[in-house]
Amino acid sequence: MLLRMGQSRRAAAVASGISPETVSALVRRGQGRDPRRRPRPEDVAFANAVELAEAEAEVMITANLVRLSRTSVRAALEWLRARHPERWSPSRETTREDDQGDEPTVPSASVAQPARIIRPGSRELQEFTSSYLAERRVRLAADAVPDHE
Repeated sequence: MLLRMGQSRRAAAVASGISPETVSALVRRGQGRDPRRRPRPEDVAFANAVELAEAEAEVMITANLVRLSRTSVRAALEWLRARHPERWSPSRETTREDDQGDEPTVPSASVAQPARIIRPGSRELQEFTSSYLAERRVRLAADAVPDHE
């Protein structure tokens, strides 16, 4: 149950009164990765249950993050960065937060428009993201220029 809630194997083991090493050994054996012991049916069942519980937690957390991404730029960016790090890893130009420290600034054009769901992988999402990042770079560049008064 703790694994389904998103707890780590270590935390779930300790909270259940089992040593984390025992859990690791049982999972390893159940997966057939223990060269000294053959997996027993109960070891295989245990390893499968652990993997299933961890997968269920990941699905639940991912679904919550996707749901949040509809209204939160930060949640959308975090999901994209986790899902596609090769395309969405933060660069030095885009990691600076607003002075308030909350969420990154949303381009002003998108604020005036009614909220709508943008589908993952759509051209609309790519255009929005490009526009957003371009505007963000301009703002960061402007902030970096000192005032000469």
